[in-house]
Amino acid sequence: MKTIILTVISPDRPGLVQMLSDVIVKHGGSWGQSSMANLAGQFAGILTIMVEETNLPALNKDLQALSKQGMTVTISASGNIADRDLQVVWLEITGHDKPGIVHEVASACSDLGANLLSLETDVVSGSMSGEAMFVASAELQLAAHIDPEDVRDALEQLSDDLMVDLALSDQ
Repeated sequence: MKTIILTVISPDRPGLVQMLSDVIVKHGGSWGQSSMANLAGQFAGILTIMVEETNLPALNKDLQALSKQGMTVTISASGNIADRDLQVVWLEITGHDKPGIVHEVASACSDLGANLLSLETDVVSGSMSGEAMFVASAELQLAAHIDPEDVRDALEQLSDDLMVDLALSDQ
């Protein structure tokens, strides 16, 4: 079995996941990890598929044929699985929204050698003030020698109002 990664973009409408899963099942594929969302009216997804290597050409052909339905599918090879000895940290970040905040957060993490495994962001209306608030959830992978508190300190130094909640993974 070979693991591949699919990225999918399509104008959002009912039945898209079924169309995609129909093609995967037809070729003996197994749907693995996935993340999907409606972003600005577009269905956007990324998922892993395990499939017999001999079935890949036919699977690829049928996935590309979904373009007739308005779906763009990109197939990529999977990467190396991360070293399990690294520590995983979960972050919840809240602060006033401003241009460049994702860049600042990503740069601070990168400067410390932290790998962003996942990042979800949103801008919401503040409950009291109605001001635009940036909220993010992130999963970071850190080398064993990095103190997770150093990550919190670096992020909180980005802005006086940025709050960072941190939790170590049980992995």
